[in-house]
Amino acid sequence: MLDEKFVDGIQSVGLGKGAVRIDFFGAGQGVDAKNQPVKELRQRIIMTTESFVESFNTLQGVMKRLVDAGVVKPQPQAGDNKKTEAEGDKPTISPNF
Repeated sequence: MLDEKFVDGIQSVGLGKGAVRIDFFGAGQGVDAKNQPVKELRQRIIMTTESFVESFNTLQGVMKRLVDAGVVKPQPQAGDNKKTEAEGDKPTISPNF
């Protein structure tokens, strides 16, 4: 039997002692201070760094197929921003930093 889990996203990724730990979350009951659904830890996957790299490469292939199929728009890569602040545009900054 296949044990399937549904998650809403990745809550955190940690690296330590040669392993990558990925915590997945699901929407819980209630809302946080920003009026967003509370994120509850649902599942943790622990894998070697080599397995993580293989998984990452697989996910990149899936993303390419989604972009090629028009399901998602291509995301700009780091360094793709050709304009500078001197030209009047501010650089794109990730909301994660």
